[in-house]
Amino acid sequence: MIPASEWDRLQMRINALEEQIEQQKHVYSEWLSENEVAALLGRSKQWLWRQRVEGKLSFTKVGRATFYPRADVMALLERGRVKRLDKVR
Repeated sequence: MIPASEWDRLQMRINALEEQIEQQKHVYSEWLSENEVAALLGRSKQWLWRQRVEGKLSFTKVGRATFYPRADVMALLERGRVKRLDKVR
């Protein structure tokens, strides 16, 4: 049997971890992986690379993985600079 004080301390730690997880979900939801962006835009990874090189799409790299800010990708779509290939055909 766990003493009440230990149980309360354990509950507090669990609650703190849950809060940290929720904060991390928010941070990760602000970024899209290269695969997600390619699928969303209906474009290739090479096209995304060209957009990065030309400074048209901001990004960050974590190791070898490339991530794009969700807001920037959505803005790119809204400006009409990108038309999904599957809708054009």
